[in-house]
Amino acid sequence: YDILGIDRGASPAQIKKAYRTKSLAHHPDKDRENPLAPALFQQISKAYAALTDDAARQNYEKYGNPDGPSQMKVGIALHPAIVNTRQSRLTVLCSFFSVIIGVPLAVVFCCLRNNNKLAAHGVSNETLRVFHAVIDDEMRAEDGPGLFAASTEARLCGLMSGAQGGGDMRRLIEAMVAARPVPLSVGTLVQIRNAAGARAELNGRKGVLRRMVSDMTWLVEVFPANGPPTGPDQTTMQEFPKSELLSIEPRAPCPFSDAPIRRGTALLWAHMWRQHAHMDPILMMELTQMLTSSPDIIRSMVAIAAKGKGDRSGFFETVRGFIQFQRGIVQALDINSDMEVIELLQVPHVSKVPKPADGAAPPTLKQ
Repeated sequence: YDILGIDRGASPAQIKKAYRTKSLAHHPDKDRENPLAPALFQQISKAYAALTDDAARQNYEKYGNPDGPSQMKVGIALHPAIVNTRQSRLTVLCSFFSVIIGVPLAVVFCCLRNNNKLAAHGVSNETLRVFHAVIDDEMRAEDGPGLFAASTEARLCGLMSGAQGGGDMRRLIEAMVAARPVPLSVGTLVQIRNAAGARAELNGRKGVLRRMVSDMTWLVEVFPANGPPTGPDQTTMQEFPKSELLSIEPRAPCPFSDAPIRRGTALLWAHMWRQHAHMDPILMMELTQMLTSSPDIIRSMVAIAAKGKGDRSGFFETVRGFIQFQRGIVQALDINSDMEVIELLQVPHVSKVPKPADGAAPPTLKQ
């Protein structure tokens, strides 16, 4: 009844009409853009077949099953001599459940062990499969953190951190946004602040930039106060001056949308930006574990990029980008900074270089 969209006790004419409507709407030849159309069409056909047979329909209305009431009993046939005492019954019962539970767990453990078996580069085979599938001649240094975080080793570090509470990512993300916010562009997630007049009630609300009206004004799709919208009718479109909009995402690119991978990517960018003061002990432990495995993982990234794919030779720019990413990981350097700034940050005890004014050269080592 739910599949056909009708009430219980509907007449045969109503059932037939609902079937025709639903089957036409979800027929695979007509609903080609819906990948679930074949499954929906099969459900509709089965529902109609069950309701058009009088006996099947009565069984479904009475028992919830077109085939009528069903019962299943499971028993174990054992010789009486084996279970003639209470102690022997307990022994047999424990042995039975040990086999039922232990054998499947052993099979799963062996499969996972073989799946995560280390390859020649010291990383898991699953990590190498991901790298072979993703690495191409378009990847650059800024894609390195996301690719690193997609490795099995990095994701295991995230799972271990999650088992201990996960750490406070909100404080770290706020510090990263303050250090390097995403430039305002179409699609940027922003927060409204310091709005005046009729817009003052929107202070603190979030939204997405949809269009640049002028050099100093943006059209914003404003979200409701209780969080992201669940429908288009919950948002409003309003214009705001650029000064009233604050980007709430750090400029930390990630080629993946998976949440655990994006978390690991943010940690690696925070490390290269030297934001360790904003990490709690759990995040520092997770980062340390990731950095411990970084030599083997980045070496594999470079090796796969140098080999290329198929009949194509090695990806030179990708190799150079991964080597640049490796330097950023080892020495905690922002791979997007100017070379003059990177050279200063490589000097011991230099933890921060003042940002030069527009058009001015970075400070010298003596300065």
